[in-house]
This record gives sequence, C-alpha cells and structure tokens, in this order.
Amino acid sequence: MTDDGMESNKAFIAENTFAGSLAAYNLDLPIVYGVQALEPTMLLTASFSDFVALFDQHPIFDRLGRKLAEWLLIRKELRARSLLQQQATERYLDFVKQYPDLVKRVPQYHIASYLGITEVSLSRLKRTV
Repeated sequence: MTDDGMESNKAFIAENTFAGSLAAYNLDLPIVYGVQALEPTMLLTASFSDFVALFDQHPIFDRLGRKLAEWLLIRKELRARSLLQQQATERYLDFVKQYPDLVKRVPQYHIASYLGITEVSLSRLKRTV
C-alpha cells in the first residue's frame, strides 16, 4: 500500500504454492509489502533460519531450497518481462491462462492492479477479448 492508501498487487499466490522474499531474508532487508488472504486460507509458515537449518542438515531440503529459489526468480523475471514488453491485453490473456480459476474468484480491482491498469480499463479490455 502506498503512503496515500493506494493498494497494489505484486503477485497472486494460488493454492499449493510458495511465497517469500529472497532479498529480505538473504540481505536482512525489511519486507515492505504485506500479504492479504482473499478467501479462507490455511497458511503454513516457517522462519528463514528454520529453513536454513533444514538445508544444512538434510541434502534433500538443500535441493528443495534451490528449487524454490529458482521458482521465485523465474516468476519474478517473467513478471518483469510482461510489464516491460507486453500490452495490457497480452498481460490479461496470460493472467487468464496462468490463473483460470482466480479470474472468477478475485475482485476485478485486484486483477487490474496486478496488470498495471485501472479497473475501468480492465472492464473495457474484457469486452474486447
């Protein structure tokens, strides 16, 4: 949320996925964003130090940590690429493809914010695709 109260959406974390801030944990930076559950949610949490302890104690968890880091970095790169190179229509179609169930379940203003457009623009866009 911005200083003037505007909410923006950086990501959607759908069922059975993972979220975390690599920079915050690895560089000891503050986390400057929050998480909002839009539906009833069961959330499993772990501290980074607990993760690191697992990585050090069990090779399989070290591999899991690497795979999670790769997954997070890939998501971040694809998100940045879409914002830099795609028009709003392409970003919306990609969103529908990636999150077909969320399109029906998430309020439109959240989707519009994620796509980097207004809710009015999203409504117009949806009428044309």
